[in-house]
Amino acid sequence: MVVLSKQKAKGGCVDCGESEKCDCALSGSCSGFQPGLGAACACAPSVQAASKRITITDSLGRTVRVPCPPKRIVVVNSDVAELICAFGSGDSVVGGSDTTINDPMLKPKLKNAKDVGKSFTPNAEKIIALKPGIVFGYGSFLKQEIVNKIQKAGIPVVFLDCYKLETMAQDIRTLGKILAKTKEAEAYIAVFERYRNFIESRTKKLPVAKKPLVYAEGYTDYSTVSGGSGGAQMVNAAGGRNIAGDLRVPCRI
Repeated sequence: MVVLSKQKAKGGCVDCGESEKCDCALSGSCSGFQPGLGAACACAPSVQAASKRITITDSLGRTVRVPCPPKRIVVVNSDVAELICAFGSGDSVVGGSDTTINDPMLKPKLKNAKDVGKSFTPNAEKIIALKPGIVFGYGSFLKQEIVNKIQKAGIPVVFLDCYKLETMAQDIRTLGKILAKTKEAEAYIAVFERYRNFIESRTKKLPVAKKPLVYAEGYTDYSTVSGGSGGAQMVNAAGGRNIAGDLRVPCRI
């Protein structure tokens, strides 16, 4: 069995600027608009005076209007945080999850970031107080009630996974577009794809019997990465068999 230890590093409408109920809110196209809540919740005080806004599609297929590039960022997704730093935009991050801003590799590049809590349950009030232009989170895990609070404050929330191998390139392109770092994004994708293809060319035909059984430790001591997680995907791509591959949640040994 192969054992892999954890790596603790992964006022007005926000779109049109109107101070009253605006046309984009009434039409449902405002970033802060929540279906079923009506137009009144859409026109929250603007937290960033953006000279340019673009429309993107995030990992959940949601269409979101965002500032480009955002001057103030909160990121509770450590995988997105790694890419933000790699693209040279770390100084724009004003808040992050505890594991993100305390990651030894990311901390030096996130000097302006304040702790906003856990990745899956961040403190909405702390996030809003930082007046970010955008919030990046994990789409499958961030609680909807927290998302609703942030969006009601006029702050767009974008879900980008940036850990699933099959959608990694698209997620990176979307992030590069938001940050106005498309050249950096394409360069990163080229390197990622080159090494991914090299590794998979060596492992894709490996018989199951020859694949080593791997215990890959997550962010908690003696806790495995579950099937479908970023760690599990890397184990599989490298030709291993995750000891907890059939589990959907991390398991403590």
